[in-house]
Amino acid sequence: MHGKWIEKYTLDTIRYKSIGRYKEGEPIKKWKYYANGKIIKKETYKKEYCKVRFYHPNGALQAKGITQLIEKGKDIHWFYSGRWEYFDTKKDLIITRLYDKGELISEKEIKNTKQ
Repeated sequence: MHGKWIEKYTLDTIRYKSIGRYKEGEPIKKWKYYANGKIIKKETYKKEYCKVRFYHPNGALQAKGITQLIEKGKDIHWFYSGRWEYFDTKKDLIITRLYDKGELISEKEIKNTKQ
């Protein structure tokens, strides 16, 4: 695979669409994913890392963090890596999680001080 890639399919009445680019079979640069025309995820690839953002149905940021590609022989796996932040539908930070090669190291709930 090489060049621009657009995939469309329907599953359980939901229309999915992804748009991105491949170079020599590997995803590169920016990818966007939609469900019924609304953005659900954005990815930005740079070598073995990928910045990921998930979105609530209302378009507000739901979660953001980094994934890391690990290759062991023929096995290829993307893991959550480093700090991930999770937000409610009002865009308030509610949880932070720290990952190491996909393993959850710590989790902290953020108390909402807004009245």
